[in-house]
Amino acid sequence: MGTGKIACKIACLFTAVIGFASFSFPAQAHTDLTVVNWGGDAARAQMLALVRPFEQATGKSVNMDHYSGDLQVIRDQVDAENVKWDVLDLEYSDLIRLCTEGYLEPIDYSYLSVGADGT
Repeated sequence: MGTGKIACKIACLFTAVIGFASFSFPAQAHTDLTVVNWGGDAARAQMLALVRPFEQATGKSVNMDHYSGDLQVIRDQVDAENVKWDVLDLEYSDLIRLCTEGYLEPIDYSYLSVGADGT
């Protein structure tokens, strides 16, 4: 990522990683991916539907972490240039706020494979 911002591979994990299993990593300091969500049933569903197939297809590991919803945690990571999360499952209003404040970076879609419908 390089800029010290959390990538907008965020918003909603399902939207951000269309074709998650075919996602390829940009050159970056680490080779694993840290996905942060609210936990519970949603985390289990993401793990089964997206994370496991991604790990099997790429051989890369995904670390799942819990997020309490505190936006200041995200701001603190970015401000300290010590970002630990790659993908966040955020409320839409929080996504807009963090993007407006400059705490998130856009997805570089050139790293994503073409979807089944050609997009």
